[in-house]
Amino acid sequence: MRRIIAVLATSTALALGTALPANAASDTPGTSGRGDQCVADVTTKKVTCFDTFRQAAKAGSKGAVTTADNPAELTAALAREDWGTGRTWLGTASWDADHLGDSLYFWGNHACATGNGEDYAWELGGSRWNDQISSLTPSSVCWITLYQHSQWGGAVSEPYKSPASNLGWWNDRTSTISFG
Repeated sequence: MRRIIAVLATSTALALGTALPANAASDTPGTSGRGDQCVADVTTKKVTCFDTFRQAAKAGSKGAVTTADNPAELTAALAREDWGTGRTWLGTASWDADHLGDSLYFWGNHACATGNGEDYAWELGGSRWNDQISSLTPSSVCWITLYQHSQWGGAVSEPYKSPASNLGWWNDRTSTISFG
């Protein structure tokens, strides 16, 4: 039902010529015309999407990371948990295996109390990311736990402490992510 309403709303907006501008913030990451590299601020619950990885890394870090062109370079650049910007990279979820395809980069305002699973949570339900994640890259300051359904329902994964290029059973079965 939400998908039908979203399609109708988008069709109406396009028909009226009021499409949202590129890179606009939204609760639904990466909708049409907004790029495929998205920054999710878990504190404000806003998502902004960009056309390139470098743009997303720069925006997520508030300008502290300006030269990363791929997840490996971002991980290397993010060896510190904070750059005096009040921003901490929590981890990345990617649409495809091997950290490829559209990506959602999670940022918060503090590091996690690693292992407690309670610092931040993100609901994917209602967005194009619901049941679409195929690989993960947790940061060095947060572990990532996956939940099969919204609101922490269904099966629960073990915390991911290191990158997972293929989520196995969890591939395309995640509706909630927590960071701790």
